[in-house]
Amino acid sequence: MVYVVSGHANLHKTHVSGVGYNLCDPNPQDSKGFNINCSLVCSLGQPFISGMASFFTYREDCDGNLIGTRLLAPNMFFVPIGCPSNFNEDSPYNDTWAGSVMVTTSHGATPGFIAGYRLKIDAVMTAIAPGLLSLTITTSRLMPDSLTYVVCNSITMAMTETALSVASDGYDARYYESELLDTSFDQDSCGGEVKKVRANVTLLSYHFGCSVKYEEGADKCNLRTRVGSFIREYSCLVGLIKSPEGDSWSPQVVQFGVNNPGCEVAHNCNCLYLGSLGDIYLEGNAAAFKYVGCPDEYPSSNPQRIQSAYIGYTGFGAYQIVLKTINLGEICVAARLMGIMPGPWIIGSLTTIKSVNPLIMQASFSGLPGNPEILLYGMEFPTSIVQDCIDSISGPPPMEPHDAPHRQFITAPSAQGSTLLPSPSSQSLEKIKAREMVKKIYEVKARPCVNLGMALEAAPSCGCGGGILHQCSIHGECRQAGNDTKKKLCWKCDDYSPK
Repeated sequence: MVYVVSGHANLHKTHVSGVGYNLCDPNPQDSKGFNINCSLVCSLGQPFISGMASFFTYREDCDGNLIGTRLLAPNMFFVPIGCPSNFNEDSPYNDTWAGSVMVTTSHGATPGFIAGYRLKIDAVMTAIAPGLLSLTITTSRLMPDSLTYVVCNSITMAMTETALSVASDGYDARYYESELLDTSFDQDSCGGEVKKVRANVTLLSYHFGCSVKYEEGADKCNLRTRVGSFIREYSCLVGLIKSPEGDSWSPQVVQFGVNNPGCEVAHNCNCLYLGSLGDIYLEGNAAAFKYVGCPDEYPSSNPQRIQSAYIGYTGFGAYQIVLKTINLGEICVAARLMGIMPGPWIIGSLTTIKSVNPLIMQASFSGLPGNPEILLYGMEFPTSIVQDCIDSISGPPPMEPHDAPHRQFITAPSAQGSTLLPSPSSQSLEKIKAREMVKKIYEVKARPCVNLGMALEAAPSCGCGGGILHQCSIHGECRQAGNDTKKKLCWKCDDYSPK
């Protein structure tokens, strides 16, 4: 559930049943392509919107070195994963994503003729605990004589989060990888050359809160801070200010973080996400809010999420208040009196009155003229309902490879003699490619194709971890995501053109 505060800063919140989008907008929209009950948040402590599994197969050369497979070439297979069609829509405890892809291998191919294997690769991923997943990859081959699929191999791998991913705040995505495992494929039906496999998983993060532009997929200015072991995100806050005497001026209410159309040109946006790019060109509010005295404003590369507003119009001026989080630090509040000339920024202290459903804080400033009383209200994620499910699932401690008795883990070979073995680094080419594919899937959901028509079903019927079936003005019927082999997929389509 989400509480949306109108652009008129009315404290009587409007209750909606779905997750909202661009909540700073006076006309907030429903978020597309995201279901909190199938976001893995209860198991992983963070919500995700889509994912990609990458599967790699290796054989041995004559000297025993690992190289890419020949019959299964290329030896890198990408499987988009997401909510299965049968997930429980009424519960946030869903912990499994799935996906499937059809692949024709390139071995024996000549121009105009494909002589490779026709493979179906099914992926089932289960979220176990923060930093730990389980991934089962089943590879099947379509037999040319019977036109039926025969299972070549099915293997389950423990996926642990990479060190670089753990060190990050997970804003863009989380990355996981397996060890290199011994395995074997069916000799008669699938060639039997595969000796070892490994896998990567990329999970694209979902973010709650206000966006800096009037478009889906835009960066968020949501306040983002670490509370305990998980990350909280806050939508645009509401402020209530009143005179300490109670009768000097009337209490006033304002919505923080409102970006009016054209604010980018006028440089007076109040919902900002600042990082290292373009800092030397900052103008207007961005330049004024970048350095106000909050901790960790230096170095300038530290990401800042900023919300601001004018509040408390009095006979001697108005107060300009800035809320910001830097990296994943605590919320910082600064204020100054805007009279004939701007006064100095004063860093305030925040006292939390209520931490969830909604967040309520009291801000106080030592030395701020007029000594106003300020209350701040915000909607947070996780909400208390989601927090309950996170707290109720106490996952196992991080599992070392040798802790899984039913899996045979081995050490990856040394670089000598095996230069063709792709590095499992989270910065490797295949991970970059997988992330690009995930972003393409997210893009076609966030920005539907101009040819996309009305929905033809309420829930995906393909069982392929895909999207619901839509009419298409070019291809008749299509799905925005998934791997339905019988329908056109927007994320793969050459005719995709965003609205």
